[in-house]
Amino acid sequence: MYHEKIDSLLDTYARKLAANMNKGYEIDARVPSILIAGGSNFPTRKKEKQNAARDSNYREWQDIQGLLDKIRSTGMGGISADDPQAVQKLEKKLESLEKSQETMKAVNAYYRKHKTLDGCPHLPPEELEKLKADMASSWHLEDKPFATWALSNNSAEIRRVKDRIKSLSQQKEIGFVGWEFDGGKVEANTEANRLQIFFEDKPDEATREALKSNGFRWSPKAGAWQRQLTSNAYYAADYVKAIAPLTGEKPTELQRAHIRQQKVAAQEQPAQEQPEQEAPQDKDTFSIYQIKGGDETRDLRFEPYDRLIAAGHRVDPKNYALVYSAPLRRGLPLKIFTPALISTTRKILRDTAF
Repeated sequence: MYHEKIDSLLDTYARKLAANMNKGYEIDARVPSILIAGGSNFPTRKKEKQNAARDSNYREWQDIQGLLDKIRSTGMGGISADDPQAVQKLEKKLESLEKSQETMKAVNAYYRKHKTLDGCPHLPPEELEKLKADMASSWHLEDKPFATWALSNNSAEIRRVKDRIKSLSQQKEIGFVGWEFDGGKVEANTEANRLQIFFEDKPDEATREALKSNGFRWSPKAGAWQRQLTSNAYYAADYVKAIAPLTGEKPTELQRAHIRQQKVAAQEQPAQEQPEQEAPQDKDTFSIYQIKGGDETRDLRFEPYDRLIAAGHRVDPKNYALVYSAPLRRGLPLKIFTPALISTTRKILRDTAF
């Protein structure tokens, strides 16, 4: 994918640079040298226009050089929706963000308990030293290694990445719809991630301006006017009258109808394709679990539940042993014997931590 983009940028750079250089040679030839024309016959006004044209051509050359920065940065920036591996890369990024969030919480919990970072097992020694230096600086206002804003910002980024993964996954599952219009057709090219407009003949100037003003660009390689395949592309297509669907609907209405059809089709899948659920038991029961003994759970036994959660720990059934189980009946008091995991066969007390 990136090779094609780089090749396209290189072609554009070479074409624009050649035109700019030819323009520069043409500007240089407009006014003869003063050594040839002489001082008395030298065209001063014409020379001023030549200098202005040179300045304009030089600014254009600087803009063209900016294409080199685009070429160098291709594939080095954020995760583009054009990338076929976008969802996988976002999931990897999400995993890293969540790990960082758990680490920051664990370090703060350790500092809150011990009032020092010495011996903290959640970060390597060199990072702990940097964190100590940051805490000693005048700009570090809170009495905790990782400030509240750092946790909040990271949490917001986690939500943003999750939303983007959900959006891209839905687009991939539901897809997009194309249509025909008077004089051409529109295709949703999922492979190129582009909404492409194919005209039978060259569109008039008014149509071309409408396409440009709504984000569509001409692609000589594809032979189509196109923009990135998103929901916004359909909203933009609503404003280009020349590509209105033959059905009389708006492009956005066609896409909404397509989404509804896909959702209905998903709900109508045969029941045998649905995952089998566990058959409910005849009676509601509750169970009390206690943290197991052993080195693996030694550090968890004497910590309050809220501190365990703040440190990034989660209730894991494998760390608990069943100590009591009985039928659940109305009026039955549940005593809190120890931090334990209460579970029921239905949703009444399932996955509730005491």
